[in-house]
Amino acid sequence: MKRKILFFDDEGYVLKPYLRELEKDFDVHFFEDITNGEKILANHPDIKLLILDVMMPTPEGVASSATNDGHSTGTWFLKQIRGIVVNRPLPVIVLTNKGKSAITAEIQKLGIDEKLVVLRTKSEAGPNQLRALAKELVDAWHP
Repeated sequence: MKRKILFFDDEGYVLKPYLRELEKDFDVHFFEDITNGEKILANHPDIKLLILDVMMPTPEGVASSATNDGHSTGTWFLKQIRGIVVNRPLPVIVLTNKGKSAITAEIQKLGIDEKLVVLRTKSEAGPNQLRALAKELVDAWHP
């Protein structure tokens, strides 16, 4: 039985090669927005990894200023689910097209173990690299 991972990114059409590669090893649940993300995570403790894009539309019911007009939706969401990430534990791969230093600083402010949250630019994480990193994290946290 394949282990379940959750992938949030608003560019589904671009990510088809990533999804095909991940599906070789995982049961991938892909969503183009995070509106129900916290509920999904809370109701599915069998999820072993979260892959999260930084720049996505602001979820319904959230002020756009909270996510910097969508430029930091992923890190906003990570803050919302911090308890799930830490207590489960749930490894997270954060993907971005932005500069890594600002995102790293935002993640460090959350106080989550740096081994639990891995940041990669999309140019660093091609489909094969993302699959290998996902396997490494899931094997490390959920052998």
